[in-house]
Amino acid sequence: MKTILLCLCLAAPSVLLAQNFSGGFSYAIPHNDGSNAPFLPKFKARPLSEADRVTANGSKFMVGGQPYRFWGVNITSSGAFASKVSMPGIASHARKMGINLVRFHHLDNPWGGSEGSIFVPNQSTRNLNATTLDRLDFFIAELKRNGIYTNMNLNVSRTFNGLDGVANADSIKDFAKGITIFDPQLINLQKEYAQQLLTHVNPYTGLKLADDPALAVVEIINENSIYGLWKDNLLKTTKEGGVLLVRHKNRLDSLWNAFLVAKYQTQTNLQTAWQGTGGGVTERVIDGGFEGASLNANWQNELHNGAAATFGQDPTQGYAGTKSGKITISTATGTDWNVQFKYVGFSLKKDTTYVVQFAAKASKNRVISVSLQRNDAPYTWYGGQQFNLTTAWQVFRFTVTAPENNTAAGRVSFNAGTTDGAVWIDNVSVAEPVVAVLEANENLAARNVRRVDYANRGFYTKPRLTDLSDFYINLQQRFMEDMRAYLRNTLGVRAAITGTNALVGIQEGVQHENMDFYDDHAYWDHPQFPGVAWDANNWRIDNAPMVKNGSFGAITNAFSGVYKNDKPLTISEYNHGYPNKYRAEMLPAMTAYGAFHGMDGLMFFEYNGEPDNTWAADRVNGYFAIHRDHSVMAQFPGCAFAYRNGLIAEAQPTLINYSDGDVYRSFEKDNQGRWGKYVPYDLRLQLTHSLRVGTYHHPQGITAQTLPTPASGVFQTNTQQTTLNTQTGLLTTATPNYISVAGFLQDSPNVQVGNLKVLSASDFGAITWVSLNEKPLAQADTSLLTVASRTHNAGMVWNAQNNSLNTNWGNAPTVVQPLQIVVRLTLQAEALRIHVLSPTGQVVSTKDIMPTAPNTFDAVLNQSTDQTLWYGVQAIKTKDLVLAINRPTTSVENLVVSPNPVQNNFTVEYTAVGIEPVEIIVYNAMAAAIVCPTNKIGVAGRTLVNVDVSKLPNGVYFVRVGSEVKKIMILR
Repeated sequence: MKTILLCLCLAAPSVLLAQNFSGGFSYAIPHNDGSNAPFLPKFKARPLSEADRVTANGSKFMVGGQPYRFWGVNITSSGAFASKVSMPGIASHARKMGINLVRFHHLDNPWGGSEGSIFVPNQSTRNLNATTLDRLDFFIAELKRNGIYTNMNLNVSRTFNGLDGVANADSIKDFAKGITIFDPQLINLQKEYAQQLLTHVNPYTGLKLADDPALAVVEIINENSIYGLWKDNLLKTTKEGGVLLVRHKNRLDSLWNAFLVAKYQTQTNLQTAWQGTGGGVTERVIDGGFEGASLNANWQNELHNGAAATFGQDPTQGYAGTKSGKITISTATGTDWNVQFKYVGFSLKKDTTYVVQFAAKASKNRVISVSLQRNDAPYTWYGGQQFNLTTAWQVFRFTVTAPENNTAAGRVSFNAGTTDGAVWIDNVSVAEPVVAVLEANENLAARNVRRVDYANRGFYTKPRLTDLSDFYINLQQRFMEDMRAYLRNTLGVRAAITGTNALVGIQEGVQHENMDFYDDHAYWDHPQFPGVAWDANNWRIDNAPMVKNGSFGAITNAFSGVYKNDKPLTISEYNHGYPNKYRAEMLPAMTAYGAFHGMDGLMFFEYNGEPDNTWAADRVNGYFAIHRDHSVMAQFPGCAFAYRNGLIAEAQPTLINYSDGDVYRSFEKDNQGRWGKYVPYDLRLQLTHSLRVGTYHHPQGITAQTLPTPASGVFQTNTQQTTLNTQTGLLTTATPNYISVAGFLQDSPNVQVGNLKVLSASDFGAITWVSLNEKPLAQADTSLLTVASRTHNAGMVWNAQNNSLNTNWGNAPTVVQPLQIVVRLTLQAEALRIHVLSPTGQVVSTKDIMPTAPNTFDAVLNQSTDQTLWYGVQAIKTKDLVLAINRPTTSVENLVVSPNPVQNNFTVEYTAVGIEPVEIIVYNAMAAAIVCPTNKIGVAGRTLVNVDVSKLPNGVYFVRVGSEVKKIMILR
């Protein structure tokens, strides 16, 4: 889970407001139900044994010599330490939902109390909590009994303290992220914890976790990136605005200078190697000091979503000179880009670095964001930052490398819409930097060569920055490889091991070359916190659908292609933040593209992270909670079955080769910050192709390659199974055994997706249809149709102005929004039996559907009356119907029924065996007898009977003549 999210909006999107729906129905899927259900996919409860051990063999995880995929969830903090009474039911239900991997996350948290953390509160973190460790052991054993593997995370949210012997531990920020990578004491404490957790004997399995085949994978650190901290300018002391204590800054400086001494030995060698050239400096902003008689015409403003503000000159508040620019916000929306003061109309050159510099202050402390971008479609964002303003003037600057040539469409934008009040800006400049090799007092012999902030990288030569990039990348790589060697060789861990996740781009792709697999994270509509991080009173979401996002945001971020093709890849955290009203799109999207890109594991964040008593509570209780969001969980069985069994085709990877320069000089083009993901190509390519890395050490690298041209608006995978239309907001996947359609169903009537056609729908939602055996849907005897929309808590109050619930999450029970959908199913059957299923998958009621044409059935799915998310589909075949018709012993010979197909009447011709009369009866496709007018004639030993069916609708029927049965089709 990301602990910080920097969200800089580039242009005003359409605002899609959520609101509570009415007419919802209860559909609470029990958290502890592992019962058999005839129309849900079957996931066997077979205990894991040595034969089930997972290995990382080449590009795939393997079990028993066969590729193996994980469909997983995160269980975090208190959720991992439920009572032993609860755990068997939780484990069996997870297996029933298709889950075969649990990622144990935030076990080392400081907030869970005595029964919610692997540590005892207010004690040293060098001793494990005997109570919670015992519960964890029991949980792992129960999961193992249900065929569910474990993904164990090591360092996640451990908060070191003075009792651990860590000096000034209470001043270390953000769980010591970054510091854990280079502080020897913290590294040794991580090894000690791994030894305690992985090598004690689980009394319920009789095995150390390190030896247990149930342990599939291990993650060393979570969302922990020293390169990412560099990108966010945080590798400095807290006093300077960073995250390091003075001793950590000094150690990092010492390691940096030792790196330079080892590489260059002398000052002369260093200066020679770091020489670079700077170009001319051209100022782009005319009168950035606002000293003119009036505001320059290139200054413009934008207001969005009800924000109100004025823009102009202030003749009394100059930082330099007498005047400044002033923004006075009278109505704020909480979203910075809703108030924009921008300077436009200048040109920029591709791959050229620019410095954005300005002075600013505010009427009260506040945060603004400043960006450099294109001022016309597609409003490409080049780079930017957030800045903390006070009531005193400060000077700020950052550098950006333009990714394209821009003629007269450059824009520097000051976004200030978070709170009301005034903001003053002055001395605004956009220009090429003056480049330095070494500063006057820097000397290698004195070991005082500075590490440069990422924001200031444009002021120094590229060779200097290349070395600093190399230093950070290799510092983390050495840490991870040392930890892997300790886990493998000292502790005897047999599971696959990776370093970290939420990768910043190709810079961290290369770090994992010697890990066993790659792991990454992605979120759509992660909550944003305009003030203090994780403030429950002050947060918001965009509440936007991903299916209308031009690059399908979280999917292309998840499958970004920074991973080498010779290793497995997992996505261990994925979610669409609650209460996003379009969350139903998540499962079909992840299933389709996860399979297309050949992902070896998908893990959704989070299944549960709350105490034992919340497992049963029918209430969605957090931004990421899914196990009580029944619209999400109902999709699990079908999607898991399709993903785990390879029902969606995997693409042949398109390999990209990088050079060392592409990796270590990526700072030249990477303007995205810690939570961006840098790759040197358009991420939309991942919607049509599966890009993977061949090598990071190619002589020419990316410049020697020609990549496909990205599509726009409508994207179809090169397997031709999945299509995304971001204009209509519809995602479809059609394979022989699995079909899904998700998005604005109400706006796309008569959309055909394989053997399913959506004739009409009432709202946004998701439909999945999966065969429950190896037969394709066209021949399937039984299948599962899932229809999902959204779930909300009773009494939940949506604040449309701030796009937030604030603290008004509501209470139990949840209700599900009903959809009214008409679908046309095409499959080989004489009739369909549609079973309404309960939240445990049991048959509640049944309705029979007659065909409208051969093998064609129109099903009306009205969830207001059906009150279900699951429909079992049973195909009624000829042989079943013939057997169902009760037949007397009277026999006939030479039976002929014609014509066939029939319009209004047909003739039965036969020779009687024995004594007449011979009974003639018409049956419908559900074997129900129908009385039809007949007219019998005798002709030379043969009997002819004319049967009038003009009042019967089109469809399949059966004619019984004595003991003989013939099938007919009425078709007009």
